[in-house]
Amino acid sequence: MRKIFFIFLIITALSSFSLLASADEYDRDEAFVSWKLMAYAIYPAGYIIENAIVKPTHWLISLPLLKEISGHEELSKIPFAFDKEKTKETEAGKNWIH
Repeated sequence: MRKIFFIFLIITALSSFSLLASADEYDRDEAFVSWKLMAYAIYPAGYIIENAIVKPTHWLISLPLLKEISGHEELSKIPFAFDKEKTKETEAGKNWIH
């Protein structure tokens, strides 16, 4: 029992040491990338547009009354292209995925 305990203790001690690592050098040219700064500026506008316009519009179109007019379908009811059983011809004789 002591032998197993000491072997476990040695393995634990040897595996607890971390390997040497170094950080990348700071590059001033990559610090302020113009695309990144533009993304930081545009993000709030995109967030507002998504939550104030896109999501309410999707909710409105997905209502039972407007589903027939808009042609909205639940994603769970649309078969994927790699699902061979669901992409077989339907009763109408047409494929789901064109």
